[in-house]
Amino acid sequence: MKHDNFENQVAQYVREQCRLEPDARLLVALSGGADSVALLRVLLALGYDCVAAHCNFHLRGDESVRDEHFVRTLCQGLGVPLHVRDFDVEGYRSEHHGSSVEMACRELRYAWFSELLDLDKCRCVAVAHHRDDNIETMFLNMLRGTGIAGMVGMKPCHGRVVRPLLCVSRADVEDYLGEIGQDYVTDSTNLTNDYRRNKVRNVLLNAIDSEFPQGRERIADTMANLAQWRELFDELVGDVVESCRVPQCDDEKVVYSLAPLNYYPHPKLLLHVMLSPYGFGMSQCEQIAAVAGDENRSGKVHFYSSTNAATLSSEQLIVERLSDAQNVVVDVDFDNTSVLPVKLEVSRCEMPFDRSAVDGKCAVAFDSKLLSCSRVVLRHWRHGDRMRPYGMKGSRLLSDIFSDAHLTLAEKRRLWLLEADGEIIWVVGMRAGASFAVTERSEWYVRLRYIQ
Repeated sequence: MKHDNFENQVAQYVREQCRLEPDARLLVALSGGADSVALLRVLLALGYDCVAAHCNFHLRGDESVRDEHFVRTLCQGLGVPLHVRDFDVEGYRSEHHGSSVEMACRELRYAWFSELLDLDKCRCVAVAHHRDDNIETMFLNMLRGTGIAGMVGMKPCHGRVVRPLLCVSRADVEDYLGEIGQDYVTDSTNLTNDYRRNKVRNVLLNAIDSEFPQGRERIADTMANLAQWRELFDELVGDVVESCRVPQCDDEKVVYSLAPLNYYPHPKLLLHVMLSPYGFGMSQCEQIAAVAGDENRSGKVHFYSSTNAATLSSEQLIVERLSDAQNVVVDVDFDNTSVLPVKLEVSRCEMPFDRSAVDGKCAVAFDSKLLSCSRVVLRHWRHGDRMRPYGMKGSRLLSDIFSDAHLTLAEKRRLWLLEADGEIIWVVGMRAGASFAVTERSEWYVRLRYIQ
């Protein structure tokens, strides 16, 4: 593709799909690879005011240093302001248990971009995903199990993120850079099959190319058609969901009547459309639908996402946002408990173990190894939390333990959990876990007393 054709195609896409004003100031995510370099060059050619941002995750040794040097030289030559930040990915992962390297990099990257958008007064951040990236995303979504949204892939504009290159292929990008004589760096990890996306790129799509020369173009056409169907689906189904909404004056909650859903095929799907904006997944919606259809059900039943609570009562579903306090995570320093949200008394005790000084509720004891954990925190209960209760085999859902204790929703929300390296070891004031139990082999132990 000739460079002027490339620029005209991107210009039309940016104007029609990304809806960017001609004088917009853009933050450009610049890795130094072909895609991001082409993105910066084409946006500059189209007259946009650009600021670049480069993330150095230090995951590829000398290559990471090379990439940063290349980006600095490029931006200096183009007269583009550049921000560079070093990130400690492993440190972040140790504080956010369960985060993969890819997830950690993404979260760190976009959190920083958000800061820069306001600092530099940029309209949005432009990222260099192109058509082939979108096809890869669609296949990855299919392999996980997906619906229309997953088949459509990435949107050209999502919040303050725009993707001006979704209309062109990787081959188009490389042709453009060759036409204008612009070099770039290559990430060697893209050539390996260590990641699922690389396997889709290097194995699956290469196989499609060999058997179906126009395969990628036809897949892209299908995704574009599905995007139109999705718009129609959202419009029509949105009307159905809105018809289920019960008018009321309380701004803190939303109430839905579930009965109208039964007039349509696939009510579980409609329920998911209704609740997905509140963080509920398809499996949770299936559980809600099953409980709602149980004629022997009595009383209220609660379900939780990371941000909201849904209470099933009779034929209505009440959705309430969990307070910001529910998402608070407080690091615990046993040498300075005065700053904690609960009052704890900490005692370092020698063996033998004095069982009379603990009750397993407000006074608990743990092996001294607890103090060697990389992170101990206090937080509130979340849906799906489990614990290994002291004196019992296996683990139990905290929701089941709370139900046995006949706790109200408000009481559940107020409880604090002590978590050590990702494992819940104490429901403060209620029950101790089996982890870090004091045994005959313990050299010494820590006694914690909750002062109400």
